[in-house]
Amino acid sequence: MYGRYFVNPKPMFGQRISVQQAQQIAFQDLRSMNHQPNYLASANVTFYHPAQAYVPRPLYSSSPYDNHAQHSKMPSHQSYPKYPHHHDKVKSKNTEQKNTLKQLLDPHDAALLLIDNQSGLFQLVNDLTVTELRRNVVALAKMAKLVDMPTITTASTPEGQNGPLIPEIFSILPDSTYISRKDINAWDNPIFVDAVKKTGKNTLIIAGTLSSVCLAFPAISALAEGYKVYVVMDASGSESKMSFDTSLARLIQAGAIPMSTFAMISEVQKTWNRPDADQFIEIYAEILPEYKLLIESYEKARAVGKKESE
Repeated sequence: MYGRYFVNPKPMFGQRISVQQAQQIAFQDLRSMNHQPNYLASANVTFYHPAQAYVPRPLYSSSPYDNHAQHSKMPSHQSYPKYPHHHDKVKSKNTEQKNTLKQLLDPHDAALLLIDNQSGLFQLVNDLTVTELRRNVVALAKMAKLVDMPTITTASTPEGQNGPLIPEIFSILPDSTYISRKDINAWDNPIFVDAVKKTGKNTLIIAGTLSSVCLAFPAISALAEGYKVYVVMDASGSESKMSFDTSLARLIQAGAIPMSTFAMISEVQKTWNRPDADQFIEIYAEILPEYKLLIESYEKARAVGKKESE
């Protein structure tokens, strides 16, 4: 034996050998490695013909001649099996996705989708009170109007058991695109999908009642088409805690970014150094009564300080 894995004469890496020679190599390896696992079983040996096989080379070797400079160059007519480093491609894709997820929302590249926020479906929600759910949906509508964000609203069979959209949406966003449909998944409706594409936005903020269906289905469908999707969980509502938990897990697994209404509005606002800051304060005060108390205390302190300074 001239080498760890080879019989005499020592074959080159890439040289074709018979099946019988390959079996001898395996047997010799088993003896020399003190009954360790068979090299052929753990290496990438490709049989191209019932009577021939390629001698395996180290999986991550960039050349069939690595560490074997004493051998002459392989004849040009002989090909050598290539082992694509698939793990490198996966790593690159995952890194790109992680970098995208690290980026905060760009309000100028976002559209708001309010899906099935209907009076009948609101009655099925048990993880939030109807009052909480309603004011969170209204807050998102006010946010969209304040920053002039494209908004699409849709309702599933509004003339039937699900009921109409809550009226506040139309009063706040009278110019928003509204689509009535029969489909359970809004993304199955071509008119709805076309309306989303016409916004020209790559990021979608979605709230839908119920979260397990009206939110999850279109969100996952949009992700599959390459959109970046934020899902506002407390502006959607679920029929049970188990439904909320499973919906959240499914959405995260698909690549959606879960948010609360308060966090979403804050991410859109970005800074207090803007002329409409007071209007954002009003929205926060509506969804968080505690925040309203904070503002009242602040205004009172300012008034007292101003009076004392006069």
